[in-house]
Parts: sequence; C-alpha cells; structure tokens
Amino acid sequence: MSFIGYGPAFHELRTSRNLSLEAASANIVTKSFLSKFERGDTSISIENLLPLLERINVSATEYLLQANNMSWGKDDVLFSHLVDYINSRDSYQLQRMVEKQQEVVKTSADPYDQLDLIAIKAARFYVTKEPVTPEEVQRVSDYLFGIDDWLYYDLNLLSLSVGILPLELLTRYAKTIFKSVEHFLRANLNEQLVSEIAENVMIRLLQAHYLDAADAMLIELSNSPLMSGYTHANLAYRYLSAIHRYLSGDQAGGIADFKEYLHVLEWLQLGDQSTQMIGIWRNLTKSTEI
Repeated sequence: MSFIGYGPAFHELRTSRNLSLEAASANIVTKSFLSKFERGDTSISIENLLPLLERINVSATEYLLQANNMSWGKDDVLFSHLVDYINSRDSYQLQRMVEKQQEVVKTSADPYDQLDLIAIKAARFYVTKEPVTPEEVQRVSDYLFGIDDWLYYDLNLLSLSVGILPLELLTRYAKTIFKSVEHFLRANLNEQLVSEIAENVMIRLLQAHYLDAADAMLIELSNSPLMSGYTHANLAYRYLSAIHRYLSGDQAGGIADFKEYLHVLEWLQLGDQSTQMIGIWRNLTKSTEI
C-alpha cells in the first residue's frame, strides 16, 4: 500500500506551520515532487515521508488521523473486529462478516474489497478451520509480494494470513518486513504488529518442524531493533528459542530456558500469561515436563 491520496493532509499540516514547499522538501525530495504529492498526483515512500513529517514536526499518528478526518479509518475498524472475534471464537459474527463482504464484492471493482474478504475468511479459518480457496491464497500472496512499503493495512493482512499462506512465502515476507523495522520505530507505528507476525510465523515453522528456517528467523529477530528492553518481541524470542532448542535435540536446555522465561514473566508481573504459554509449549513440544 502506498501513500497516495494522503498529500492534501500533508499540505494542510505544512501550511498551518507556515513552512514553504522549499523549506519542507529541502534535501529530502524535490519541490516539484512534494507539490505533486500534496495535490494527490503521486505516491510517496515511507523512507521519504518520515523525514518530511519530522521536518514539519508532526508525528505519524497525528498525520494519519489528519488524513482520515481525525478518525480512525475503516481498516482499523475491520481489523479490530476481526481480532476481537478470533479471540472470542465468535464464528457466527465472522460468518456474518463474510456474507456481508461477499455482497460488497459483487458490485465493487476495488481490489481492496476482495482482499478484505480474504482477510475475513482468513480470520474465520482460525476459528472454524474452514479453508480459503487456492485462488484466494494466490491473490493475497501476489498482493503481498508486490509491496515496497509495509504499512498498517499490509501488516494486518499478513498477520491474519499467517495461517493460510505457504511456509516458504511466510518466511520471505517476515524477512522483508524485518528490513523496515527501523522505519516503524521512527514512526512509532506497527512494531508490536511486526513482532506478533514474527511470533506467529515462528510458531508455524516449529509446528511443521522447519527447524533451519526457524533458526534463521530467530537470528533475524535477535538482531532486530525490536529487541530493546522487555518488549513483546524480546519475550517472544525467549520462549520460541527455548522451544526451538528442545525440538533441535537439547531437551534439557530447552526446558531450562523455558523455565527461565516463566520466571521472567513472574518478575514482570505477567504471571497470568504462564498458563497460556505452557499450553503453547506443550502443543509444540508434546512434552508435559513443564
């Protein structure tokens, strides 16, 4: 997804700060390019957008709200509902969403409406295991493969598609988004979503005993800026590393590492998550030693 159609919001924010096109664009993009972007005539990459926002002293969150008329867009609402229904195992509401979106697709030429339908079906798969068609898997794969800038919509679509995409593609996409992590951190956006995607891809790799691919992903995660402090990514790395170690043959080491991870949860006052994490451990390792 590209930032096309977001230019007028940038124009409003720039002019409200009494900054000229020359001052805002200097050493980032050309004046003529910025003018075209503000008119909505061209898209812009996240690599250029972030320094432009810094130049006019606007956060990415403020900018996106301005671009959406000071309200969260329909994508935020869609993905929020899907996550809620997955967590509550609400197959009825997910089926209703599928049926409603199927009616939308019948009369719409917008390719994102078709992708929204696949996202809803992917969410339903988590709850009912009702499969998505090979054609739909191919459509979402083609879309994700063509992305240069991984933004909110794209990351959410990938997150929901983890359960339906081939493992080879998942590992490729995961490596691609790791390259954009620094941009996400600068924008204060999406880092949580990126770490959740990495975690879910790792779980699928471990379930399938793709241990070499899982090892490569652990290395990527360990070298990522996401690992600063006790972040979601850091905690995920700890328990996934323990499971990988166990499945790779070092069962005693894996058990010791996982017990240490549980101690960290207690220290962080996250002990209520222990039961869930032990369930994941037992599901992946088939071990009841913890």
